[in-house]
Amino acid sequence: MYAPTLVALVLAATAAAQVAPGTAIVAWKPPGGAAGGLKLVDRAGASTDISGLDPATIGTSEFDGARSVLITDTGVLYVGLGLDNRGSRTARPLDLRRITLSGNAATSDQTFATVMVVPANELWHLSDVKERPDGSLLVGATETVFVANPMPQTAAFLVDSMRAVTALSTAGFPAGSLRAVAAAGDRWVGAFEQSFFIVNLEVVSFPVLPTGPAPFQVHQFVQVSSFGGLDVDADGTLIVCAASRLGSGCVARLPHAPSATPTLVAGSPAGVEASDAIAAAGLVAVFALPRNPLSPLFLVDTLAGTSTPWSAGVVLNPIDIAVRRNPTNYGPASPSGPSLPFLGTFGGLPRAGNAQFGLRIGGTPGSTGVLLAAMGRARVPVPFGLLLLDPARALAVLTPVSIPASGALNLPVPLPASIRGTVDLQTVLLPSFSPLIGEMSPGLEITMQ
Repeated sequence: MYAPTLVALVLAATAAAQVAPGTAIVAWKPPGGAAGGLKLVDRAGASTDISGLDPATIGTSEFDGARSVLITDTGVLYVGLGLDNRGSRTARPLDLRRITLSGNAATSDQTFATVMVVPANELWHLSDVKERPDGSLLVGATETVFVANPMPQTAAFLVDSMRAVTALSTAGFPAGSLRAVAAAGDRWVGAFEQSFFIVNLEVVSFPVLPTGPAPFQVHQFVQVSSFGGLDVDADGTLIVCAASRLGSGCVARLPHAPSATPTLVAGSPAGVEASDAIAAAGLVAVFALPRNPLSPLFLVDTLAGTSTPWSAGVVLNPIDIAVRRNPTNYGPASPSGPSLPFLGTFGGLPRAGNAQFGLRIGGTPGSTGVLLAAMGRARVPVPFGLLLLDPARALAVLTPVSIPASGALNLPVPLPASIRGTVDLQTVLLPSFSPLIGEMSPGLEITMQ
């Protein structure tokens, strides 16, 4: 990469956001239930309570209020609620809330969409929320029951930017509680917790459209003692945070394929309470067990097999965590074949002076092309797909690229100590010249801090 060009671009760009890149939001409840809240965790690990929240977000017990959190790639916070409708004679709405922040104060906390209606005498919560490349939200929902039979009911939904809610097909859903979901292009992945004599976690892949290829089991984790979440790396690999008989760590990389074999990430904590990935970088924030006395927060590098402390403790009982991803992917890939081109990073966070930083570039083996950089995002149709960079602003070719037989290229990009600002990247690849065939990666936004 041409460092002078990159430095000039990022120094000229600015990044505006509700939640700053690299910070996290934690939903928490006190032990034994009662009202909870949200905390903001900065990049140094310091935490502060978020003020100005609506009573619906705070809740009154362990079953209502904030149960899942998401920060979009533009810094907007979404919160999935829980609803205890036991003892009621009427159905009630189960909502997804949209919150904007200024610092640690909520400037707006409003219902964004009613995802479903909970029947009388049932207890449900929105267990996970993830953002898809088109900006819609993937939402998992599960019933809580206190007996072994019947098993809890589960559901999944798409919520678009206009607040329209679409129920996804439940064909192929296994038994168990839907604990987490992950968006994977034209498919989505669910993690179902099954508690019999032991606790297992079944990871299953589903088509977004009912006409898509059939659901398949990816893997079943056995003897699961704790579970924190599920995400998809930039290269399509699943990142699963589950302590199981697989080994002493709690983070595993799992191919998104039928009957796949997971690889335990060396150095990951032995137990997990909640997690969220910085997927483009192959990193995952993990609230680890045991508590000491609060739950320590670690940043696990699933590519390098290392784990570093983020905070010695934020809360005693974290319910969920969302990280404002930096770097972050945005927009869809424009593939020419069955494999999706991707663009991500390695070497940790994009911090000034990080000499280990670099880019992961994937595509059809044998492709050649270029890595482009710009100062803003766009969605411009071109012959090979969507250009996700703003051509009306500074647009530069950083370097030519050539994809090896493995389908992935690692490009070292040591970051100067002086670099600051935001840059957007995209690769354009040509798998064939005769006939001329092209493909384009998703966008990648990096804020150097």
